[in-house]
Amino acid sequence: GEFKSRIDDNAMRLKLEGKNIYQVKFKNVGGLVTPLIIEWTYKDGSTEIDRIPAEVWRTNETEITKVFIKDKEAVNIILDPNFELADVEMRNNAFPKKTIPSKFDQFKKNN
Repeated sequence: GEFKSRIDDNAMRLKLEGKNIYQVKFKNVGGLVTPLIIEWTYKDGSTEIDRIPAEVWRTNETEITKVFIKDKEAVNIILDPNFELADVEMRNNAFPKKTIPSKFDQFKKNN
């Protein structure tokens, strides 16, 4: 309660005016605690990579929600863009979700 009483809501709104706020939920399906590497692609075509240490999982090892405040509008978010993490399911690492053709579709296309 003491912390909340020191925050001025109007000052906070002014500080966040013109910013883009993103709330992203991460799930740890395999149980291995790893850092989070997030690539943001913005509307103007520029990119940015955020690296969040593995300590982020200390409060909850299965699921966390993180809020990001960005100056630019994001059009694409990719988790682990350079395949540095131990991840067996790569199809759920992008927003908006990308459709990946199945091996059958790829075989059909090549023949």
